[in-house]
Amino acid sequence: MIKKYLISYAYTLGIIIGGTFLITVLNYFNIFTSNLTNIIKLIIVIVSMFIGAFLLGKKSLKKGYIEGIKYSIVFIVLLVIINLLFVKEFNVKSIIYFLIIIISSTFGSMLGINKKRN
Repeated sequence: MIKKYLISYAYTLGIIIGGTFLITVLNYFNIFTSNLTNIIKLIIVIVSMFIGAFLLGKKSLKKGYIEGIKYSIVFIVLLVIINLLFVKEFNVKSIIYFLIIIISSTFGSMLGINKKRN
């Protein structure tokens, strides 16, 4: 049971780290503006959570939306702890960001459990 979560989190973190590295390199050479960089960073997290939850949903037996919510809640708890330790700020933008993560992983898991049945 824990193995399927760890594999999904490995994919999620791999996509986030790889995408962030790519964006950092492209930003270093001034290919992107700062606004575009922020949008792409958000898209990277949304896509990585979707893919991780999709893989989790394919391995789940029932109720994909609950698996997606559990998946995102664990990720958000880690992000909140890191946010409070380093940034020491919690605002409305953070709450919206976390809601986007929950929605993305819920849809990913729901789609994953439906793809498994086909």
